Amino acid sequence: MLSASAGTYYGGCAWGTFGCAEFLDAWSANPRTVAPDISPETLLIQASETLASLNAMTTDLAFELEGVHRHKLLATQQLIVLGELLVERVLALTQDTQTFQ
Repeated sequence: MLSASAGTYYGGCAWGTFGCAEFLDAWSANPRTVAPDISPETLLIQASETLASLNAMTTDLAFELEGVHRHKLLATQQLIVLGELLVERVLALTQDTQTFQ
């Protein structure tokens, strides 16, 4: 159950990160809706940090597994790294564009 202060935002344990930053829209809307006034740069940074956390978790878990399950998780981890690289590239392009404007 969410605390009284967290009732306006979705999140459970993520509320501390996203709710305080007003990253998520009000609870009355869709609980998985990102606030519409968040800048693209902020969204890319959040996506990058989320992928980095997912990368760390899958890598740790992969070393607790063996055989086929480990191979599948390491393949998933490689896709996460690819996603990180793509997000970082778009973030760099966004920042370069803002510098020249």
